[in-house]
Amino acid sequence: MNELTVRAEDNFLAQFEQRKELANTLLKSKFLPTAYTTPEQVLTVMLKGAELNIPPMEALSGIHIIQGKPTVSPQLML
Repeated sequence: MNELTVRAEDNFLAQFEQRKELANTLLKSKFLPTAYTTPEQVLTVMLKGAELNIPPMEALSGIHIIQGKPTVSPQLML
């Protein structure tokens, strides 16, 4: 794990309660891909996005879970 990843996780965890509330709100909005059904799934993808320095909404639309692993879509790679 590199230093940038550690800082992204620390920042993410420092705002965990706000992010948890955001995850619940986003799920209720029904604007997320249908694959996301729990706040935990949303938070996990948001954390992966933070590690990659990707904003939450961009991460939620461009990171897909394939066989249980977060995978960056080709569009997001560009």
